[in-house]
Amino acid sequence: VSGNDSDADTGAGADVSGNDSGDNSGGNERGATAQDDNKRLGFATAIAWTRAAGGLVFVMLLLAFFLWERAAYIGGDVYLAYWTNDTVNGGVDTERRLMWYSLIVLANVGGAYARTTWFVRGGIVAAGRLFGRLIHKVFRAPMSLFETTPMGDITNRLTYDVETMDGVLIQKGLQAVASMFWWLSGVGVMAVVIPYILLALIPVMAFYGVLHHSYLRAGVQAQQLFAASRSPLQSHLGELVAGAATVRASCAVPRVLAEADALIDYSTRQMLLWMVLSRWLAVRVEILGAIVSFSVGMAAWALRDTLEASFAGLAITWAFNFSITLNFLVLSFSEMESKGVSLHRILQYCRLAEEAPRCVDGEEAACSPGWPAQGALSFQDVSLRYRPSLPLALNGLNVDVSAREKVGICGRTGSGKSTIATALFRLTELAGGRITLDGVDLATVGLLGVRGRACAIIPQDPLLFRGTLRFNLDPLGEHGDFELVEALRKVGLRDRVLAAVAGRETEASVYTCADATEGQGESAAGDEHVLDAPVDGGGANFSHGQRQLICTARALLKGARVIVLDEATASCDAATDALLQGVFRRAFADSTVLTVAHRLATIADSDRIWVMSEGRCVEHGPPDDLMQIDGGAYRAMVACDGQPSA
Repeated sequence: VSGNDSDADTGAGADVSGNDSGDNSGGNERGATAQDDNKRLGFATAIAWTRAAGGLVFVMLLLAFFLWERAAYIGGDVYLAYWTNDTVNGGVDTERRLMWYSLIVLANVGGAYARTTWFVRGGIVAAGRLFGRLIHKVFRAPMSLFETTPMGDITNRLTYDVETMDGVLIQKGLQAVASMFWWLSGVGVMAVVIPYILLALIPVMAFYGVLHHSYLRAGVQAQQLFAASRSPLQSHLGELVAGAATVRASCAVPRVLAEADALIDYSTRQMLLWMVLSRWLAVRVEILGAIVSFSVGMAAWALRDTLEASFAGLAITWAFNFSITLNFLVLSFSEMESKGVSLHRILQYCRLAEEAPRCVDGEEAACSPGWPAQGALSFQDVSLRYRPSLPLALNGLNVDVSAREKVGICGRTGSGKSTIATALFRLTELAGGRITLDGVDLATVGLLGVRGRACAIIPQDPLLFRGTLRFNLDPLGEHGDFELVEALRKVGLRDRVLAAVAGRETEASVYTCADATEGQGESAAGDEHVLDAPVDGGGANFSHGQRQLICTARALLKGARVIVLDEATASCDAATDALLQGVFRRAFADSTVLTVAHRLATIADSDRIWVMSEGRCVEHGPPDDLMQIDGGAYRAMVACDGQPSA
């Protein structure tokens, strides 16, 4: 439905395909999105992830498992301290002590396994649920998202951000929570064994808090800059691959490669900035750890007459590990916060507005079982703007189309021709008025009924997927082989494709359109081979004309009563244009057809012609009648080139 459209239907340059280079609101939306992306991982984002992971049950069990693991770990060290004291005093049952210590170690292992498994399980559940919401929102997003958001940003969310949420975020989140419990354990052990150590721990932890805050403010931003630097690079590489032929033909390879090198250099600089900040933090954390270790050692020496040696050793051991704990704590939290930006970006898309529903309650009651049976259209004071900040692309359009009528739509660039297709397929909801089909207001019908049951479109650039001809004709598997082959036969492709598959063409790798309608036999032999014919990505092994014929067959299979030909032959030469127009006339003889075209010769044999200007139909009627109007718009367009094209 959203095929590319060479006719920009508003002064701002918006079209059916959503390629809108002149909309200031799009820039504002992108700016707001960029500002939103630079936010740090907030409490609301963490709560949303926790709810997706399992909510309160997940949190309570995770807390219980961490307390279990920490209690067993500290209990093991304390038990060793008492064991050491008893060994010095003599009379130790080594086997019994070893058995109890082994049980404590097993309890610690069990707690570590339980808390790790539970956290990872919650992360996987959250990732699955959030990814489902993300895909749903992107697939159901209105066209304005794709008009105002660079494709690299959308791709980044569906690839890098999802990959981060699936793996790295779970790992960093587990490390952050674990490091917090390790830090609390260390402080608790040292404070219980040597209470005076709090005199040193309090100022050290205060300075550490300032250090932590400073690093997060700069380090997270550095990581966000690195993450944001990937989107322009991905967009550039995607555009380079898509336009490789044009780049080479224009001798622009050195310039394009220089731009790619500049983007890679910029991304690398952001990564190096983050690494330098990490080393800045590590040096200062090591100094704080050394201060704590020195303080514990001095306190143990001062209390040497009252503090047992085993417990002094316990405190000193935890003090030596304290610098590691501090460094791990700040790094794990900063990395979790930076990776959490991916989660924030995903949740941002999970809150996107959606299109109208695919199905509407009471739709079957409003529509008769055979709706639409005739294909009579009525545009009643229809107004449409692509976004609130843009002028009206359709401005009070009032016109009717009889059942099975063939209407040609012409007008200058920006007149509103292709916007009629936008309104008809509800790619953008109307700002006013209504469109009825066989008396039913399309606004009261779900999108599935409008786009899948009532209307079909053949765009300027036909869309084919890598696979087989069967898949491209019937992606959902709703039709039998006979129906598929019959559709190919009607558009003149069956025997031609069969000949190519059988190797009877001199150039079997590329199907041409010149002989597409020749030799249409009635034999069903080899039909399965026709449907299994391979289709390259984008239909590269078919000519442009035959790709349009495949799209025509696909539209035939839908059985839609309204067919829109949106510049369907604009990219074809005159001979192919004439051939395709003949196929369209035969294939859609019983359908209402709206043909949008710049070439007036393409619509010269239409029953009626609409001349669009500034979103209004300024003239409509049979071509011969319009040519008789002195000073008429249609007559002026024909006279402009001295031939029936414009």
